[in-house]
Amino acid sequence: MRLDDVVRAARPPLAEAGPRKIPWDDPAFSARMLREHLTQDHDGASRRAASIDAHARWLHDEVLRERASRVLDLGCGPGLYTARLAALGHDCTGVDFSPASIEHARAQAAGAGPGRARYVLGDVCRRISAGRTTS
Repeated sequence: MRLDDVVRAARPPLAEAGPRKIPWDDPAFSARMLREHLTQDHDGASRRAASIDAHARWLHDEVLRERASRVLDLGCGPGLYTARLAALGHDCTGVDFSPASIEHARAQAAGAGPGRARYVLGDVCRRISAGRTTS
Protein backbone atom coordinates (compact mmCIF):
# COMPACT_ATOMS: atom_id res chain seq x y z
CA MET A 1 0.00 0.00 0.00
CA ARG A 2 1.28 3.46 -0.90
CA LEU A 3 0.40 6.76 0.76
CA ASP A 4 -1.28 7.94 -2.44
CA ASP A 5 -3.61 4.94 -2.26
CA VAL A 6 -4.74 5.94 1.23
CA VAL A 7 -5.12 9.64 0.42
CA ARG A 8 -7.11 8.99 -2.74
CA ALA A 9 -9.29 6.23 -1.28
CA ALA A 10 -13.02 6.88 -1.65
CA ARG A 11 -13.50 5.30 1.76
CA PRO A 12 -11.14 4.67 4.66
CA PRO A 13 -8.90 1.65 4.01
CA LEU A 14 -10.09 -0.08 7.18
CA ALA A 15 -13.66 -0.11 5.84
CA GLU A 16 -12.77 -2.81 3.33
CA ALA A 17 -13.79 -6.41 3.99
CA GLY A 18 -12.02 -7.82 7.02
CA PRO A 19 -9.70 -6.19 9.53
CA ARG A 20 -6.51 -4.76 8.13
CA LYS A 21 -3.61 -3.21 9.96
CA ILE A 22 -1.34 -0.63 8.39
CA PRO A 23 2.17 -1.91 9.22
CA TRP A 24 3.55 1.24 10.90
CA ASP A 25 5.87 -0.86 13.04
CA ASP A 26 7.44 -2.64 10.05
CA PRO A 27 10.94 -1.11 9.64
CA ALA A 28 10.77 -0.70 5.84
CA PHE A 29 7.24 0.76 5.88
CA SER A 30 8.20 2.96 8.84
CA ALA A 31 11.18 4.39 6.91
CA ARG A 32 9.04 5.11 3.82
CA MET A 33 6.39 6.85 5.91
CA LEU A 34 9.02 8.93 7.70
CA ARG A 35 10.11 10.28 4.31
CA GLU A 36 6.47 11.17 3.58
CA HIS A 37 6.07 12.89 6.97
CA LEU A 38 9.16 15.02 6.40
CA THR A 39 8.54 16.04 2.79
CA GLN A 40 7.46 19.58 2.06
CA ASP A 41 5.96 18.53 -1.30
CA HIS A 42 2.48 17.66 0.02
CA ASP A 43 0.26 17.55 3.09
CA GLY A 44 -0.56 13.84 2.72
CA ALA A 45 1.22 12.47 5.81
CA SER A 46 2.07 15.57 7.86
CA ARG A 47 1.37 19.18 7.12
CA ARG A 48 4.04 21.43 5.69
CA ALA A 49 6.27 23.21 8.20
CA ALA A 50 4.47 26.57 8.00
CA SER A 51 1.14 24.93 8.85
CA ILE A 52 2.65 22.94 11.72
CA ASP A 53 4.25 26.13 13.07
CA ALA A 54 0.87 27.89 12.97
CA HIS A 55 -0.95 24.96 14.61
CA ALA A 56 1.62 24.69 17.40
CA ARG A 57 1.48 28.44 17.99
CA TRP A 58 -2.34 28.29 18.16
CA LEU A 59 -2.23 25.41 20.66
CA HIS A 60 0.30 27.35 22.75
CA ASP A 61 -1.60 30.64 22.63
CA GLU A 62 -5.26 29.60 22.65
CA VAL A 63 -5.47 26.17 24.23
CA LEU A 64 -2.57 26.25 26.69
CA ARG A 65 -2.89 30.01 27.28
CA GLU A 66 0.89 30.48 27.03
CA ARG A 67 1.35 28.56 30.32
CA ALA A 68 4.01 25.87 30.51
CA SER A 69 2.03 22.65 30.40
CA ARG A 70 2.49 18.90 30.16
CA VAL A 71 1.58 17.66 26.68
CA LEU A 72 1.06 14.05 25.62
CA ASP A 73 1.21 13.64 21.84
CA LEU A 74 -0.26 10.23 20.98
CA GLY A 75 0.68 9.13 17.48
CA CYS A 76 3.40 11.79 17.38
CA GLY A 77 5.12 10.42 14.26
CA PRO A 78 8.48 12.15 13.85
CA GLY A 79 7.66 14.63 16.63
CA LEU A 80 6.88 17.62 14.45
CA TYR A 81 4.29 19.08 16.86
CA THR A 82 5.96 17.76 20.02
CA ALA A 83 9.25 19.48 19.18
CA ARG A 84 7.58 22.81 18.43
CA LEU A 85 5.54 22.75 21.64
CA ALA A 86 8.65 21.83 23.64
CA ALA A 87 10.48 24.78 22.07
CA LEU A 88 7.63 26.98 23.31
CA GLY A 89 8.31 25.83 26.88
CA HIS A 90 6.05 22.82 27.33
CA ASP A 91 7.04 19.48 28.86
CA CYS A 92 6.17 17.08 26.04
CA THR A 93 6.06 13.34 25.61
CA GLY A 94 5.42 11.86 22.19
CA VAL A 95 4.36 8.25 21.67
CA ASP A 96 4.37 6.39 18.37
CA PHE A 97 4.97 2.85 17.21
CA SER A 98 6.87 3.71 14.07
CA PRO A 99 10.52 2.92 14.86
CA ALA A 100 11.89 5.24 12.15
CA SER A 101 9.74 8.15 13.33
CA ILE A 102 10.73 7.77 16.97
CA GLU A 103 14.40 7.40 16.05
CA HIS A 104 14.16 10.61 13.98
CA ALA A 105 12.33 12.49 16.76
CA ARG A 106 14.89 11.42 19.37
CA ALA A 107 17.80 12.44 17.13
CA GLN A 108 16.23 15.85 16.53
CA ALA A 109 15.61 16.33 20.26
CA ALA A 110 19.21 15.37 21.08
CA GLY A 111 20.52 17.81 18.47
CA ALA A 112 18.44 20.62 19.92
CA GLY A 113 20.24 20.51 23.25
CA PRO A 114 18.53 20.12 26.60
CA GLY A 115 14.85 20.17 25.88
CA ARG A 116 11.50 19.13 27.14
CA ALA A 117 10.66 16.61 24.46
CA ARG A 118 10.79 12.89 25.18
CA TYR A 119 9.78 10.12 22.82
CA VAL A 120 8.47 6.65 23.58
CA LEU A 121 8.29 3.83 21.06
CA GLY A 122 4.96 2.22 21.84
CA ASP A 123 1.52 1.27 20.58
CA VAL A 124 -1.09 3.67 21.96
CA CYS A 125 -3.66 0.90 21.71
CA ARG A 126 -1.82 -0.86 24.53
CA ARG A 127 -1.05 0.37 28.02
CA ILE A 128 2.26 2.20 28.30
CA SER A 129 4.14 1.94 31.55
CA ALA A 130 7.54 3.52 32.22
CA GLY A 131 8.33 3.80 28.54
CA ARG A 132 7.46 0.17 27.71
CA THR A 133 4.30 -1.15 26.15
CA THR A 134 2.29 -3.85 27.85
CA SER A 135 -0.73 -5.83 26.78
